[in-house]
Amino acid sequence: METAGSPASGGPDPLRAESVRAFVAGLGLLKVWAGNPSFERLARLSGIPRSTLADALNERRSRLPALDVVRGFVRACGVVGDGVGGWEDAWRRLQQAATADAAEPGPVATPPATVRPVPAMLPADSSDVVGRDKQVAQLTDLLTPVSGGEGTAPLVVAAVSGRPGVGKTTLAVRVAHRLVDAFPDGQLYVNLHTADAEPVDPALVLGRFLRMLGLEGSAVPAGLEERAELYRSVLAGRRVLVVLDNADSAAQVRPLLPGTPASAVLLTSRSRLHELSGTRRLDLDVLEPDDALELLAAVVGVERVAAEPDAAREIARLCGCLPLAVRIAAARLATRPHHPLARLADRLSDRQRRLNELAVGDLDVRASLALSYHALEASAARALRLLAALDAPEFAAWVAAPLLDIEVDEAEELVDILAEAYLIDATGTDPAGRVRYRLHDLVRLYARERGEVEDEEGQRRAALARAFGAWLAIAESVDDRLPSRECPPIRGDAPRYRLPAGQLAHLLADPLTWIDGERANLVAAVEQACALGLPEYAWNLAGASVNFFDLRGHYDDGHRVCQLALDQSRRTGNRLGEAVMLLGLTMLWNNGREVDQDRCMAAAVRAVELFGQLAEPLGEAKALDAVAYSHFKYGRLDEALRCVERALSIGASGHPDLEVSLWLTRGFVHSNRGDRAESETSYARALDLSRGSGLRIKEALTLRALGSLHLRHADHQQAESCLWRAMTIMTELEHVSAQAAILLTIGQLQAHQRHPDAAATLERALTSCRLIGVAFGQALALSELATLHTAGGRPRSAIDACSEALDLARGLGQPHLRAMILQPLGAAHRALGDRRAAAVAWREARDLRAGLGNAVEVAQLDALLVECDDE
Repeated sequence: METAGSPASGGPDPLRAESVRAFVAGLGLLKVWAGNPSFERLARLSGIPRSTLADALNERRSRLPALDVVRGFVRACGVVGDGVGGWEDAWRRLQQAATADAAEPGPVATPPATVRPVPAMLPADSSDVVGRDKQVAQLTDLLTPVSGGEGTAPLVVAAVSGRPGVGKTTLAVRVAHRLVDAFPDGQLYVNLHTADAEPVDPALVLGRFLRMLGLEGSAVPAGLEERAELYRSVLAGRRVLVVLDNADSAAQVRPLLPGTPASAVLLTSRSRLHELSGTRRLDLDVLEPDDALELLAAVVGVERVAAEPDAAREIARLCGCLPLAVRIAAARLATRPHHPLARLADRLSDRQRRLNELAVGDLDVRASLALSYHALEASAARALRLLAALDAPEFAAWVAAPLLDIEVDEAEELVDILAEAYLIDATGTDPAGRVRYRLHDLVRLYARERGEVEDEEGQRRAALARAFGAWLAIAESVDDRLPSRECPPIRGDAPRYRLPAGQLAHLLADPLTWIDGERANLVAAVEQACALGLPEYAWNLAGASVNFFDLRGHYDDGHRVCQLALDQSRRTGNRLGEAVMLLGLTMLWNNGREVDQDRCMAAAVRAVELFGQLAEPLGEAKALDAVAYSHFKYGRLDEALRCVERALSIGASGHPDLEVSLWLTRGFVHSNRGDRAESETSYARALDLSRGSGLRIKEALTLRALGSLHLRHADHQQAESCLWRAMTIMTELEHVSAQAAILLTIGQLQAHQRHPDAAATLERALTSCRLIGVAFGQALALSELATLHTAGGRPRSAIDACSEALDLARGLGQPHLRAMILQPLGAAHRALGDRRAAAVAWREARDLRAGLGNAVEVAQLDALLVECDDE
């Protein structure tokens, strides 16, 4: 080939090529003319795999490269317009010449060669494939033949698997069309299921394939084995792409595999077909939300989606980003151009009718799911129905055991079957290393429909009760193993479902890790038990979880389940459930997200009354402790002391957690009354009890209280020792809320010591308190930071901090907290020279302190007011 430059570009002229070899050489010269870019760069520019481009320039080729490869290559080299057309024309001329040569008789008197048919059985490519670029490139690169490797390389079989409606066929057809030129001897395609959802006999498929490959019907043998042998013989040495869509099993696929590596196989299936050794697998998942939105816009129109973006995103979400569902929704909208998107979003939001909405023409999500469902054995189908009946967002395989009332090993087998069929999804592992599963929303809806048809309501309700009973039994075992329990174990009559001891021991090897993984399920179980009218399960599950919620600082979850169970208990007249939930709420309110103190006091008082009527001394003593704490927050120290003394007189025999709590409250009240000796006596008693009972959290809480007492009396060395020992314990036990409280006290100590890290420590404490929603801690941290701001010459920052703290304190209704904040506020105003504002703040603080009966602090504030007047 001569390579005189073309007038337009100066590059090689493809029209002068007279042979395949000359054409390929011209491609190589074009690469040099373009500056000899790397194949990696050309691959990025063209979207064609590097190996395919390198193979196209192999000068030992006997066949032309695929046309789309030539087209992409020359464009990547900078050829545009008519220049690209010139290369295409040259390729077509040489291709026609090669076909004609193959049809001409040879020079000797032999029978004329037969032109073998080139099957082209692929369905039409879809124009709206979105979000699959990575998978298309991966499969194209995998299936593209490598020049010179046919002799030793194994047959390439790529399998795309995934749930019903995820777009396996659409992806496979797109990839197959990309590969047409790479397989010049044809493309075979078959859907391996009939219209009635029955698997197609591979012998029938082979008969069809052999006829498409040029055999007369009379030449096709009758038996499966003979047909498979002839099929492999016909394909030997030919480059044919075989697309096997919707494969049912490995046994169905094996006879359809070519015997030589010149061909390749692309198959799709609703299962992973692990029995096909050597298969390269690609699991296809639902679309990302943005890709689902793009698919919707591709059908409906960008303008309509842009006009209602929120409704469009809601449609994609309610379709679960499942391509089939999104396409159906888009098709419905496309046929109703006058309907707003919000109307369809509203209709889809009704779970009872969503599957009805997701059907148009021959596209139907329900029908697609039915194919997979009806392929299940009866036991697996029942497992799917009952798992779908649970509201649990994710679950471990053992949950199927109580649902079905079977052994855990059998339950795990059924869950594996459902996962293999892509009817449930493995989402990863929980903190204990167990695999977690979830159901796609549309699968859940379909399975619940089947449950309403196939299962009696009483059977479903009994299955759910067993699952609740299993969670309850395990949660109570965890509660018994917690390092600290603020609420005593007061339990009702809900039936427990107990797993075998060996299975339970395995689950509870690390109790906190188990309950961390099940937290969302416990919340969902309480909610569902309330919805089903099962109050015993509701309040028992909430009661078994409340100490964990407090330990981990999950106050929102704790408040939600206790309030739901409380409402359900009141509706059904369950007084014990009402009392336990009131107690749980007061503890969560006091330790975490505080509420109006009138509400907290009323709940605690009602709990005392109910526990007294029910003769539950542990509950009554703990409720009195809560009443005492509310009195303390109001500044009523004498009433608080009377309540805690009464609680101690009731006794907490057999529950050292509660006894330590009562001594801690007594010490705290005496500390704020200014009685250091009685406070130290109470704390010493609490420390002895907690250490003697191995209650490390209570030990740390007592050390923190002692640290605060020492700080109050300026014994900084003792305070520091107690606080850091407390922090060490709470860090080891991962007690989030307690760590924040201790960190705050350490910050206060550092501020008194003028430690350079004081501000940073208080900021960390403030952040922690904000994260877990503890308003009291936030207000106290801001108050301490205000003092540091003023000392550092930033009184305006101090005033801002105090203003925020006062807003929080007013919401809590705690006069002693307001007094603590007003004192640094007055100091900040004085630093700015505003004596009047300083006096107003200090006078209000003095009045609050006087109301609390704290003479020492009243005297300190009186001195500040005198100084202010003298100035």
